[in-house]
Amino acid sequence: MAVLAIAPSLLAQQVPKAVPVSSTDEVPRAVPLSPPKPAAVKTADDDLFEYATLCYTQKEYQIAIKPFTDYVRLYSKAPHAPEAWFKLGECYLKTDKNDEARRAYGEVVTRFPKSESAASANYRLGAFAYNAKEFARAATYFESCEKLTSDVLVKLAAAYNRALALKQAGQKKAAMAAFKQVAATKTDNPYRETALGELAAGALEAGNKEEALDAFNGLTATTKDDGILGDALIKSGLILNELGKSETALKNFKRALEIKDLSKDARAVAVFGLIQGCYGKGDFKGVIDTYVANATSMPGDDLRSKLLLMVGNAHKQKQSYRQAIEIYLMIEKQSPDSPESLEAGYQKLLAFYQMNDKDMPRFTESFEERYAPRYKDHEYLLMSRLIRADWWFGKSDYAKAAEAYAGIQSKRVPEKVRASVLYKKGFAEAESGKWNDAIASLTEFINDYPKDANIPIALAQRGISHKNVRAVDRALADFAAITKTYPDNNAAEMAWYQSGLIKAETRDTAGMIADFEALVAKFPKSAAAGDANFQIGRGYFDMKTRESYGKALEPLRRAISTDSEKWREKAFPLLISCQYLREDVDGLAKECEAYIEMKRDAPISPAVLTFLGQKYFERGNFKSSARFLRRLSTPSEPKTTPDIVWYFLGLAEVENGDFDDAIQSLNFYLEQAPQSAGHPKAMLGKARAYLGLGKYDEAVKSVDDGLKIQKEGKIHAQLVLLQGDIAMAHGDALAKAGDNAAAILEWKTAAGNFVVVSQIYGDPELTPEALDKAVRALDKLGEKDKSASLRRQLTTRYPNYKGK
Repeated sequence: MAVLAIAPSLLAQQVPKAVPVSSTDEVPRAVPLSPPKPAAVKTADDDLFEYATLCYTQKEYQIAIKPFTDYVRLYSKAPHAPEAWFKLGECYLKTDKNDEARRAYGEVVTRFPKSESAASANYRLGAFAYNAKEFARAATYFESCEKLTSDVLVKLAAAYNRALALKQAGQKKAAMAAFKQVAATKTDNPYRETALGELAAGALEAGNKEEALDAFNGLTATTKDDGILGDALIKSGLILNELGKSETALKNFKRALEIKDLSKDARAVAVFGLIQGCYGKGDFKGVIDTYVANATSMPGDDLRSKLLLMVGNAHKQKQSYRQAIEIYLMIEKQSPDSPESLEAGYQKLLAFYQMNDKDMPRFTESFEERYAPRYKDHEYLLMSRLIRADWWFGKSDYAKAAEAYAGIQSKRVPEKVRASVLYKKGFAEAESGKWNDAIASLTEFINDYPKDANIPIALAQRGISHKNVRAVDRALADFAAITKTYPDNNAAEMAWYQSGLIKAETRDTAGMIADFEALVAKFPKSAAAGDANFQIGRGYFDMKTRESYGKALEPLRRAISTDSEKWREKAFPLLISCQYLREDVDGLAKECEAYIEMKRDAPISPAVLTFLGQKYFERGNFKSSARFLRRLSTPSEPKTTPDIVWYFLGLAEVENGDFDDAIQSLNFYLEQAPQSAGHPKAMLGKARAYLGLGKYDEAVKSVDDGLKIQKEGKIHAQLVLLQGDIAMAHGDALAKAGDNAAAILEWKTAAGNFVVVSQIYGDPELTPEALDKAVRALDKLGEKDKSASLRRQLTTRYPNYKGK
């Protein structure tokens, strides 16, 4: 159905009617009817509704009233009830019975608020309320229509009427929002220009230029009058430039330039505005392209140098520095006395700076010579010198940077760059060794700009400067300020490191450790992490307590893991010393092995290796004992090896089955310490080694030599017992070779030795072993009675003996 048109009087000053309620035109529904249902058996209510509808469509509204009235009375909940009520209201409206019409529409809204006819009924009720000057109520009805209808044009009409109602109700903010909603529909919208006019007027009244611009731009999009269009475009463009809305301004200036009858002067201003707009929004390519495309539409002298300056700056922003310099030179040539000439000269310096031109220092000096006579105290002259200093600073030539900064009065430096200048000046002075100047500059920077992002680095540089003039307490104060206030800043890394170094020099070991521990905790990947970890470990080592030795271990290991080539030679000796002093055998062995793995010829203290060899021997870990002792042994020059090393090494090699090596080691020991207390045990070890090699005569001789020295005691018993072992093994070998007679003699000798030990020596280890071996020897000789007697002794005296 067609949308009900809003009367033109709505736009008049007086309060208009919202809808022509006296009209005889058919009133459309705001939402479409349901599609026809498939053919079905008609009921009495269908017949009545069809009859009423027939009268309605024939415009027999008076006649239609009765069947519609009967329908809603008889069939109040039937499917056609909502539409019947609405059409009943329409019939009353067409017959000028407005009160009855309102009641019928109200029934639709009340009884069937979500029905198809409710949207149209709300619209009608809104019109009645509006014409009755009940504007707030009218707005509510129109809003309900908006929400219910699915017809775009009806929704638009309802929104527009709601906006008018809100305006008349004094709800300006809501009215503007509603007008904005109407204006947002740009096609098939008969209300748009009026809505835009309302928006513009309301926005200007409220002092909101941006919303006014939106409305004006909407008008320029719809008007067909070129004169109005051009004027509106330029005016809105000027306002937009005033507000810094270059993007929208550009569109307006471009449209203005497309108007054929635009005057020459206006066109030149539009070009200027277009370039200015492009420049304002950062579209530097647009500035350049517009300048090239409109070369014949240049403004007069008063604007030309300004326009060229924007073009030059656009080239500079595009990093087309040579083209920028050409434009700047053009300005200096065409308008040498203009303020733009000075600006162009200064921007030219910046362009050369960006090009990293090798003659940059000379260019700055030439600029100062040219413009100093006319602009003696101009900030650009000072900035030129600062550019020269900054250029050297960027080259990391801090000595020349400091020279350029020298003599500059910080009070004259423009505030926008003063903080940077003070910071770089102090930094350059510190890096070039001008410690006192650096302290002064950095102190001024820190005091004047306490919230600057470079404060942490400035404190660090001042701390280093204080350190170099031996103001240690002030240096520490600067470093502490960084670590306390800026612990996450990279400057904190340097602060903790430098503070730790100072405390190391002043022998504040605990303080040094605390600083370096904080450094590696916060910056584990710091380039100084290796040094810091080493210093932590060294500090704990120097405390010389068992607990501190333990605390030194992990940082020393971290130092090595950071850079093994750099730190292993320093850290491993400390690690090994810590473990040695803690008497942690396994920990000590681990550190030694790690050192050896990294460096095969690692220089480990003989005392440490001897300690490890002896301790592992005592534990019965003979392989580890031999491994560490062997690093100390020098078979080619045996006398350079301590005799105790040969002693334990030889005995360990016996246990490991390395019999040849054992004999050699024990011989070296016996040669170096022939009268030592360990001589008998060494002979015992040699005898066991010869026995292992099957060299019975040599074994017997070694035992005999041992017995000559050791006349009693456990070692004497072990020698006698071993003497039996040698005879037993020799007898077994003879028997195997077929010489049974000789074998029996050896077994008898063995049995005698075993019996002697078992009966004379009361040792919990040797006695049961001797008894067990005697039983086996006698069994082999067939002496069952003697064997049984000794077996009873073994089981009675040593019931838990398991044998060897």
